[in-house]
Amino acid sequence: MKLFLKKFLKIKLKIQYYDYLYYTLNSSIISDYQYDKLCFSLKSFKKKYKIKKSYLEYKNSLIKKNFSYFPEITHKTPMLSLFSGSQIEDFEQYEKKIKKFLNSSQNLEYFCDLKFDGLAISLVYEKGILLYAVTRGDGLVGENVTVNVMTISTIPIVLLNKNVPKFLEVRGEVYMKKKDFLLLNKQNYLKDKKNFSNPRNIAAGSLRHRDPEITRQRNLQFVAYSCNFFESILNLENHDKNMFLLKKWGFPICKYFTICNTIKEVYKFYEKINNNRAKLNYEIDGIVIKINSKALQKKIGFVNKAPKWAFALKFFSYSVITKVIGIKFSIGRTGILTPVAFVKPIIISGVLIRKVSLYNKKKIEQLNLCLGDYVKIYRAGDVIPKIEKVLLEKRLITVQKIIFPNFCPVCKTKLIFIKKDSLIYCPASFFCSAQNEKRLLHFSSKQGVYIPGLGITLIKKLFLKGILKNPVDFFKLNKKSFLNISRIGSILTKKILNSIQKSKKVTLNKFIYSLGIFLVGKVVSQNLSDFFGSLNNFLKAKYKNLRQVEGVGKNIANSILLFLKLKENQKIILDLQNILFISSFFANSFYVKKFSMMWIYDKNFVLSGKFLIFSKKKIFKIIKNNGGNIKYDISKKINFLIIGEKYGNKFKKAKLLKIKILSEKQFIQKIKK
Repeated sequence: MKLFLKKFLKIKLKIQYYDYLYYTLNSSIISDYQYDKLCFSLKSFKKKYKIKKSYLEYKNSLIKKNFSYFPEITHKTPMLSLFSGSQIEDFEQYEKKIKKFLNSSQNLEYFCDLKFDGLAISLVYEKGILLYAVTRGDGLVGENVTVNVMTISTIPIVLLNKNVPKFLEVRGEVYMKKKDFLLLNKQNYLKDKKNFSNPRNIAAGSLRHRDPEITRQRNLQFVAYSCNFFESILNLENHDKNMFLLKKWGFPICKYFTICNTIKEVYKFYEKINNNRAKLNYEIDGIVIKINSKALQKKIGFVNKAPKWAFALKFFSYSVITKVIGIKFSIGRTGILTPVAFVKPIIISGVLIRKVSLYNKKKIEQLNLCLGDYVKIYRAGDVIPKIEKVLLEKRLITVQKIIFPNFCPVCKTKLIFIKKDSLIYCPASFFCSAQNEKRLLHFSSKQGVYIPGLGITLIKKLFLKGILKNPVDFFKLNKKSFLNISRIGSILTKKILNSIQKSKKVTLNKFIYSLGIFLVGKVVSQNLSDFFGSLNNFLKAKYKNLRQVEGVGKNIANSILLFLKLKENQKIILDLQNILFISSFFANSFYVKKFSMMWIYDKNFVLSGKFLIFSKKKIFKIIKNNGGNIKYDISKKINFLIIGEKYGNKFKKAKLLKIKILSEKQFIQKIKK
């Protein structure tokens, strides 16, 4: 598959995954800005390359997999997304397209209000009585959450006005106030419960809770932003008149709105709201700009995913000033030393921030950060807190330089510094208690030596009791090991012990990955497995062998050698080798009988000329028996050209392409080493 197509499909799958999280699980791990950038990249690929229509079709099968216990309802009209951008230039481009479509240069009238960061919902009324409430879902079908919606005090159940149409559909946003969010997290903290990350997640979770009383206690709010009439004589010409009518019927509408006739007026409203959004008691992530005329809305129409007559202008994250009051160095699973700055607690976008990761030594040097400095903090993509800059003008003489330790703060092993990546790590692996618990989890994970049933909670309990100290201990577990472990009965014990027995069969790539060697991930583990073919070959690896493996540079090679050099690690690997059946691609094949022949594996060879010592047939056999490929034409994909006497034009082509050339004697010398 062509590289650009791979990239295209990768972006498409990412978008599908984020849509699934947002629409089905009501969760988001990236900001709207990051999501919009992905969508823009997808559009760029469509313009730049001629991609098959089957690849272009946006079919999000993930969204449709709804794991809710709420019944589903089809929307009367689809609940679509909005075109969006983060700069006024994006809106300018949007307006140009609309004017071109309308074939008009006249100013358009826009209705602008706030884009609430909550959960979109549709309310359907029959003869003024709430018939049902449904979430956005996939845009066509959503969840029936009527019972929970009826607990929200700002949503009217009965409309007492004579002019209410027979069928009325009201669209709006369910959200939580900042003060209620902070109060709930404070209560959770006192009850030793997990804190919520942001108000939107609570609103989404509360609205879909099994117990309506929980929804009532969360004090959710509602704001209407549009409506549709069915079987009605009402035919209002503008969007703003529709909103005033909703207010008259008892629906709360956004109190911050304006009518604009120019881009300059739109931007003025955007700036005003952006400068004051921190003062609002609810989260917003931009403004929504709609063509005010209902007739023009109808003329402009829709595309598959969005109405063409509306646009969302998003905000960037804003920063807040606070003070660095402490620095702590933490050790992660792979041994990396990470500096963490503790700051005076501040709230950004409704989230309480107490600490900020500083990543590495280089980052601290770039920021010119000292302990006691005043800093500007923002949430990157409204998710991860980061230090934007140090306020040097506010620096006091009492600040202290940040000094990195030479020894691991946990196990006191001498730390290793990788200058190129500015990384510092502890090489003690399983013998550093800060790493060990996480390494045990990593070892038994799905990508490693998978042991179903041994989850994070159970491994932590066994670790704290001293039953699990290193990976070998997994295979020493018996019925007695689980006797004093809470919530583990005889049936579960039996299942876990059966899982441990089954896990003894493992592939080489998964075994290498399970060891948690610093800088060695899934891809490198697979490449190491493919190259060395067996655990014994891998354990005998030298620096020059490792550097031949795809994706293994200087730092990774040194990290592997350091890990394998430690006697404690050697003992663990030897014990595991005696317990496990470690299979590989070569385990049951004729490939690579001798480790010295590894250089042939997966390489492309071309032969040219007359051979005197070995026949061509014999050379072919040697190459094929050791996993090499025979080719007949010179190209960039060829690794070696083997020449005999009276070689032809292939020699010249190979020289031009800088392909390695071996004489018959050199080839024989290499295979006899």
